[in-house]
Amino acid sequence: MGQFKKGQSGNPNGRPKGTPNKVTGDIKQVLTDVLNGISAEQIIKDLNSLKPFERLKMIDSLASYVIPRAKEEVSTDTPTIKVVYTDDRTNVS
Repeated sequence: MGQFKKGQSGNPNGRPKGTPNKVTGDIKQVLTDVLNGISAEQIIKDLNSLKPFERLKMIDSLASYVIPRAKEEVSTDTPTIKVVYTDDRTNVS
């Protein structure tokens, strides 16, 4: 058995707020290095090598990083759905 009781650790207060997770930071750095080493031409070549459905899924996945997603809000007061875009556009139907 270890030196601590179950559910306890040597640091009962845990990691201080705002302290970055070392592993997450390391992974982000590796991914940044990988992405910086890939040319736009290579990305296009790789996308074109995918089957059409896979290519659409990948483009949709990547688009979420550059195109704001619409948030759907349902009001209990009226039977309308209000779509709120992150760039302050609204569309009520």
